Amino acid sequence: MYVYNNQLSGPLEIGNISSMSKLRELDLSQNDLTGPIPSTLFTIPSLETILIHIQTKFVNLVYLDLTYFKTQEPFDFGIFWHLKLLKVLFLSHLNTTTTIDLNILLSSHLKSLTTLGLSGNHVSPRNMSSVSILSSQLNRLEMSDCGIKRFPEFIRT
Repeated sequence: MYVYNNQLSGPLEIGNISSMSKLRELDLSQNDLTGPIPSTLFTIPSLETILIHIQTKFVNLVYLDLTYFKTQEPFDFGIFWHLKLLKVLFLSHLNTTTTIDLNILLSSHLKSLTTLGLSGNHVSPRNMSSVSILSSQLNRLEMSDCGIKRFPEFIRT
């Protein structure tokens, strides 16, 4: 479903979109949507791509769960940098080949982050030893099944 570059504005009200069981792509970008992302959006089993342009919308978002989000494209973790108030981010079991660089993901842009779920993704060991910025707010870090071979140094120091 492509409804990008229209004049949609206000809260994202997608009603009974979960009944569209064969929906593979949803592009709502280049509109003026506000408010929370409805959780029903993430219950569509066939959905592979969602484009909302988070970097310009949803700046007040505090909770985002993209667990099991399917994408065949490289994942750009920089899309979260504009979410200054984001406290909880679940990115577990992303269907992507992108290796997570913790230096980028835990950069100073996500100062409010308290919970980060990365389980089931590939986290580069070389990046784990050089994480220079770890949010002082972070109190929950999920990294099970990430293929790491030793306890992360940035937590030990």
